Amino acid sequence: MRFLPSRLRVGLALGGGGVRGLSHLGVLKVLEEEGIRIDLIAGVSMGAIIGGGYALNPDIKSLTSALLEALDKIDISKIEGVSYGEFFRKKDSVYKKLSAFVREIYALGKQRLQGFIIDSSLIEEAIKGWVDEKEFKETKIPFYAVCTDLNTGEEIVVHEGRLDKAILASAAIPAVFPPIEIKGRVLTDGGVLESVPVKVLRREGADIVIAVNLHPGLKRRDFSKGMEILYQISDIRAKVLNDIQLTSADIVIEPPLKEIGWAHFSQARRCIKAGEEETRRRVEEIKVLLRRKKGWLVRLFSKG
Repeated sequence: MRFLPSRLRVGLALGGGGVRGLSHLGVLKVLEEEGIRIDLIAGVSMGAIIGGGYALNPDIKSLTSALLEALDKIDISKIEGVSYGEFFRKKDSVYKKLSAFVREIYALGKQRLQGFIIDSSLIEEAIKGWVDEKEFKETKIPFYAVCTDLNTGEEIVVHEGRLDKAILASAAIPAVFPPIEIKGRVLTDGGVLESVPVKVLRREGADIVIAVNLHPGLKRRDFSKGMEILYQISDIRAKVLNDIQLTSADIVIEPPLKEIGWAHFSQARRCIKAGEEETRRRVEEIKVLLRRKKGWLVRLFSKG
């Protein structure tokens, strides 16, 4: 007689996208309300922040309150102008900071440059505030933080040790926030290599993977300008990689937030609502898939 699994293992892959990642809160709210249990969570960047917090304490109401409270303490005006595509179009303090950074690169050559665009102390305090100094082994749901090793270019999946350090590493947007050292590795934003961590969940045995994709897609640009062409080429590469990664997901939820820049934190509540609305629209499809897959497993393990 064959062993019959009691239930399917459902994995949730939470992608990066800055403030658009707050839509994960809306996604989790609907899944929680509909009784769709999540067995594994993998997160990149903002997906790691929300995924790690939820894995530790699967209570979406308290997590949402904590995140919004943390945002209310941050001077959003210092962050909103930060966008790689806007740096050379806006002459604000962020523009000046990056312009100086670029000038130093050319002027100083090999001299080591110091400093990052945004002071990371506030986000560090916020993350430590809701995950404290807890470790991965204390999470109620297995969680995987996806990072990039700056020295080797490898994808590093952190699944042990301090939760706050792993989350900070996964969310360390290059040049914006400093990288984090974990076990001798210098780690930065996992979205450099994998914007939606589907394959991590497959490796860890998820039967069904629900992915939340926040890639903004391609924009219409003025191709008479050289910098616009460079931005578009970078976006094309990212989109192709993103699309390939999503092919192994069973369900892909895509909140309609393409026009919102990753640093536009004044749109936080709109992002949460978009995640909730899009998941409600797809929830019946998720339930049908769960029933179908469960029936397939029952038939498979009942044979012989």
